[in-house]
Amino acid sequence: MPPASQAGRIADSSPASPGEQAISLVSPDAPILESTVRDLLTDGSLSGHRISMRLPLDASAGLLAALLTESGAELTVGAVPATTSAGPADGIAAALSARGVTVCRTRSGLTGSRPDLVIDERAELTRAMAAERPEDFARIRGVVECTGPGTALLRELDPPFPVLSADPPSATHPGIAQAVIQTLLRRTNMVLPGKLVALLGYGGAGRSLAAAIRATGGRVVVLEADPLLALEASLEGHRVDDAAEGLSRADVVITVGRRLSVRHLPLLKPGAVLARAGDGEIELDLPEGEGIMNFRISPDREVFVIDGGAPPPYPAENADLTLSTIALACRHLATAGPEPGVRELPREIHETVARAGLTLRGLRLDSL
Repeated sequence: MPPASQAGRIADSSPASPGEQAISLVSPDAPILESTVRDLLTDGSLSGHRISMRLPLDASAGLLAALLTESGAELTVGAVPATTSAGPADGIAAALSARGVTVCRTRSGLTGSRPDLVIDERAELTRAMAAERPEDFARIRGVVECTGPGTALLRELDPPFPVLSADPPSATHPGIAQAVIQTLLRRTNMVLPGKLVALLGYGGAGRSLAAAIRATGGRVVVLEADPLLALEASLEGHRVDDAAEGLSRADVVITVGRRLSVRHLPLLKPGAVLARAGDGEIELDLPEGEGIMNFRISPDREVFVIDGGAPPPYPAENADLTLSTIALACRHLATAGPEPGVRELPREIHETVARAGLTLRGLRLDSL
């Protein structure tokens, strides 16, 4: 039996060519990462740093991993299985392995490495290190957490190092809304005008999604526990209700930053369609895969779940904004040494990414 540090390691680089092709295909769709961020990382700020990254291993994540490695980092990827149209995860893993990246197939992302920087999703890797490898946990110099729920979990953990919350930038919210609606219509072939869509959450992504649904003729009911966000939804013309009323009437239920759990099932309308957006969660025991799946609530009642409760594939421009933010967050941890605790990304990181995006689009800021 291989030692724990070798468990799940992907060492065979023979299928690297398809993976390299997949990474190359997404490169033109990531101009900020490939220009502005790449230039900034030539300062050697990541050279010699040991980085462990836990993200779904699609071609865009492969592009980020390749850039971090080229910038001098010693990278280990705890690969979360992901198969996308841009290239199967095994091909991406093999391509990265050929570049000298250690890729391990583990649920938590926990590997044999002893990182000083961590890129995490839903705090899976950081929490696993705290529970199973406290001596390695104590060596961490900083974490970049890529999801809202993960940031909340790390606040509870109260880590002795800085954590930067690298939630997807607000500029990605329209792309998230577009992807959710496209996937919903493609999977179900439904007519959205006239349908009542319940949104569990009204943060930035929820707001964009509500506007997009209204623009297509759908109706929106917002289920929100935050009184400020609920009031904003109401003032922006959307109905606001509690779960008992909203879920019982909704034709479509989309989780956007909040969680749909088994306790909600008795409230759902028979034949309702469930989908996930952004950081939303659907806590049902469903197989992974694409397509629409039946989930029987009772002998005479069932609902339909899109893609096993997985989020839809997002536009490549979204990935460029998100991954650029993650890379610059790593650079900030390596160079600025912020104080311990969970904190938002410095505004200058968001501004750097935004200015690069404006420049690439040939747009100018007002100077008055």
